[in-house]
Amino acid sequence: MEIKICNHCKRELTISEFGKNSPRCRMCNNEISRANRKIMTEDQKLNSKIYSKNYRENNKEQNKEVRDKWAIENREKLLQDKKDDYIKNRQHYNKLSKEWSMENNTRKKTMDKLYYENNKSEYARKSKVYYEKNKTQIQINNKHYRIKYSKSERGSLLMRMNVERRRSLKKMLPSTLTIKQWTDTKNYFKNRCCYCGQEKILIQEHFIPLVNKGEYTLNNIVPACQSCNSSKGPKTFENWYPTYKNYSKKREKILLRFLGYLDENQQLKII
Repeated sequence: MEIKICNHCKRELTISEFGKNSPRCRMCNNEISRANRKIMTEDQKLNSKIYSKNYRENNKEQNKEVRDKWAIENREKLLQDKKDDYIKNRQHYNKLSKEWSMENNTRKKTMDKLYYENNKSEYARKSKVYYEKNKTQIQINNKHYRIKYSKSERGSLLMRMNVERRRSLKKMLPSTLTIKQWTDTKNYFKNRCCYCGQEKILIQEHFIPLVNKGEYTLNNIVPACQSCNSSKGPKTFENWYPTYKNYSKKREKILLRFLGYLDENQQLKII
């Protein structure tokens, strides 16, 4: 790396610390300029500003080339300075970032979505590389998350619903049931089992069994207790319920009305 001695401070510095054809380093030039500005008159300051502005306008392209070249040669230094500045003023930058995100929430989402669509393959590649490097830790984190998440009622329900969705999708069946729809369904049956009418812990029961292509939608999922669900198993409703020990003609009518059955034909709800 080429070394040059500053005429003012007599330090040995790299050539990048000097301006073009300047005998003094940039630091000394800045100090001398500040000292000169203090003793300048107002007219001299104004003339200096006008001269500087005209010089920048007349040498815009040349200055850009010099700046770009310097930035390429000092890339590592610029990155380190930027990193140091962020660490020093992290709270300030985080505050600005948060304020901008709040003011431009819709725009940010649109930009992120557009960037993702244009760089899908790169995202997939980076995700795969990251997973391979941190496979063991990711699996441990996921396991801890599932254990912690499953302890809450909502978390346990979501995990169960995800399992049921996968089962339906594997058989190429519709899988559109939502938490709100499931809550409304339980409320319709007054949080009781639709088969025996008892107030027990309720699970999602396929009215038409999954093995008979029963879909995971509002038109086929009803609340049932574990006992009734186990008793029904893969049997059809017509063959099982009339002979069930807790059979009720009234509950049968309520259930069929909820599912939209009329003369053995189902009037599907709009999902």
